Amino acid sequence: MGNPMSAVEDNVRSSAEQVPPRDYPRPVTAAPLRSVEGRMMRKLLAVLGDPPIEFVLWTGESITGTHPEVVSRIRIGSRTTLLGLMRDPQVRFGDAYSNGTITIEGDLVALLEEIYRAGRRGS
Repeated sequence: MGNPMSAVEDNVRSSAEQVPPRDYPRPVTAAPLRSVEGRMMRKLLAVLGDPPIEFVLWTGESITGTHPEVVSRIRIGSRTTLLGLMRDPQVRFGDAYSNGTITIEGDLVALLEEIYRAGRRGS
């Protein structure tokens, strides 16, 4: 008698050869999804009137508006700081800046002027 394992292998091999290869759809390559925090910052930028500023989260994620150049960069140190900004940006920004959980790269006065101008355009 022949080797029973050889017969099984031959059967598996021949059935695998009979199955036509499938063309699986290729994944669509899209822009990478932002984190929840990144999406929140995009909302905040929209509420502020899309000023030419960049937010950098504690994770390193960078969020900018539609402007090609930014006037200032705002680094947010923690999720707690971000949630405070989302709740009341007018009050919490100053608090976070004072206690160091937000840092500004660039001119603070120019940043505030751009936010003011963008808010006026958005009104």
